[in-house]
Amino acid sequence: MRRLELVALDEEMRIRGAQPAGSAVVIVMIDDASVAAVGRWPIPRRKLADAIGLLSAAGATTIGIDLLFAERESVGNDQASADQESGGDAALAELGGAIDIGPLRVPTDSATRMLVNYRGPPPAFPTYGFAQVLAGTVDPKVFRDRLVLIGSNALGARDTFVSPFTAVMPGVERLATVVDSMLRGNHLRRPGAMPWYESVAMLVIALALALAVSRLSLAVAALSFVYNWISNNRVDHKKEVRELKAEFDKRITGLHSTHRTEMQTLRSTSYNNFTRAVSQAQENNAAISRLELKLEQRLALHPTREERRPFRRAQHRDCRFRGGDHRFHGLGLPRR
Repeated sequence: MRRLELVALDEEMRIRGAQPAGSAVVIVMIDDASVAAVGRWPIPRRKLADAIGLLSAAGATTIGIDLLFAERESVGNDQASADQESGGDAALAELGGAIDIGPLRVPTDSATRMLVNYRGPPPAFPTYGFAQVLAGTVDPKVFRDRLVLIGSNALGARDTFVSPFTAVMPGVERLATVVDSMLRGNHLRRPGAMPWYESVAMLVIALALALAVSRLSLAVAALSFVYNWISNNRVDHKKEVRELKAEFDKRITGLHSTHRTEMQTLRSTSYNNFTRAVSQAQENNAAISRLELKLEQRLALHPTREERRPFRRAQHRDCRFRGGDHRFHGLGLPRR
């Protein structure tokens, strides 16, 4: 029954349309551009502390952080963040279907749940980039006497919720909607006599179904009309999911393309260096071959003493001195 009630409530909000949000809440969003400007995720605590300091100096009355600090940092960074955080003195007291937060009373059900009065598709509140706040490009007047919420909508670090107007509402946007409802007091309240209304409605529905069974054709036509009406007025959540998936695939493809280009450049550079080294080695081998050839030619024209010594010994051994004449038998000369 509750599920049916929530579906009907979503349809009522779509029929009602978007409503302007209050001016008391401002969002500082950590988007993809902010992560790229800072250079890493998660955002360093020192950067968050600097942003909180700038917002406090600008006159923000309250600063809320909708982030998950899952990793520890150095002691200095943690202490800097702790020094900037201000502890609130609001006491929560559950009073049977309502919670008192200071002078504010928030209606809830028996499980301490509250219905969210969505304003419209995001962004329904003034939203500024985290990097713009750090750079000082945002006019400080927009934060004066405002409640500022810091949240994330970066790729891979966002938390999203389904609303009657969109399937991917950032978590900090939903939190801003709840805070705006608390401050303005325009909650979605469930009347105390609602159980009686529901009983009467169930009885009427049962009678209507009994009548519809007797007239099946009329019932089919009515159901077809209701189905077509709901189909024409509901938000195409699958289309938004497909668009987000296409954006993610596009970014992944860009990263792969950049990596492939870098690898091709590195491969081309390595091949050119190897080619130059081979050419240099071939030139060195050719130079060495030319030097060896010149050395061999020089040795052939000018033999060394060791190379001439065996030839001289052969001459002395074959020489004959006879009657004052010498004969060179070893050289094959005729005798006299």
